[in-house]
Amino acid sequence: MKKTKMKTITVMICLCLIFSLFPGVFAQEPTVNQTFTYEGITYAVDISYTSTGERVSTVTGGGTISTSVFYPSNNTVILEEKYIDTGISTVIIISDEQQISSYPNSLSTLSIQADSFSGSSLWFGVRYTFYPGNKLWEISNTDRVGKVCFENAQNTADLNGFKEAVDSCLLAEAAFAATASAADLALVPVGIGALTGVGIGIGALVSAVTAAGMGLAAAIALVQAYIAAQDANYHYARV
Repeated sequence: MKKTKMKTITVMICLCLIFSLFPGVFAQEPTVNQTFTYEGITYAVDISYTSTGERVSTVTGGGTISTSVFYPSNNTVILEEKYIDTGISTVIIISDEQQISSYPNSLSTLSIQADSFSGSSLWFGVRYTFYPGNKLWEISNTDRVGKVCFENAQNTADLNGFKEAVDSCLLAEAAFAATASAADLALVPVGIGALTGVGIGIGALVSAVTAAGMGLAAAIALVQAYIAAQDANYHYARV
């Protein structure tokens, strides 16, 4: 579980849609209709507004329908992810408790020195430094817990798998930087709040951050960075 003070998440498993959580969701027709494809699955994204001005994002695809409502008055997203085949729903409340001013403006870093090379994610905590002269690794997971070890026959595959996952995270963060507006950057705490600590799908994650106002391209890049960081966690645990 990620150690962070920036969000409060409450999870309730529901057996039916709870429309009362979404007042006036269907008061207006969607104003933005988009699609995106992730790992061969096409998702439809509909953005609309309630009669009282809350932004709503509905993402359909991959066997789920995810509806998120963003309440700007308290910077909170209420998300419902419904599995179409079973009708089972998960309702999640995501509340951002930390101001964006506490976040650095720089993005992830990748550096090569004479005796080492390293990579470090800005938002997800994963990082590595490798010293090829003596095959020494310093690695950290998303909880920012570190390990120091020498590469050997037993751990070489997972150390290199960890590096590849961190590099993928860095590339996704760079893609986010290339597409993100200033408004998107300000929504990073809400986005990470949606991504961490809750086992929900791609459609639900994109729904949560686009409801908060993040652009679709930036939202997808942030989700990809999160997935890569989780892959890094997998290899970290095996080292």
